[in-house]
Amino acid sequence: MKTLTLFLFATTLALAGCGKEKSQAPAASSATEAAGSAEGSADPAAADPAAPTEQAAAVEDEVDVPTEVDFEEDAIQTITDANLAEHVKAYEEELAQQ
Repeated sequence: MKTLTLFLFATTLALAGCGKEKSQAPAASSATEAAGSAEGSADPAAADPAAPTEQAAAVEDEVDVPTEVDFEEDAIQTITDANLAEHVKAYEEELAQQ
């Protein structure tokens, strides 16, 4: 039972973590921005052409990345001891297709 619970938890985390690579991009651009300002260039836009624009930042703010909390209530209501094996089999089949 513990193994099954850990498997479901790991699956939930794996599915929830799929979109997290996008959130790391601003940190990288901050580092390049700091490097560009250290050069002492007169035009900050020319110093870092990869810096995100205001429009790109607005689009980034609109992205709603699913997290474990988004699926927790649904899982609590739909998965019971009686149908746990069915749900695990369905998750295994879904993962096998990928």
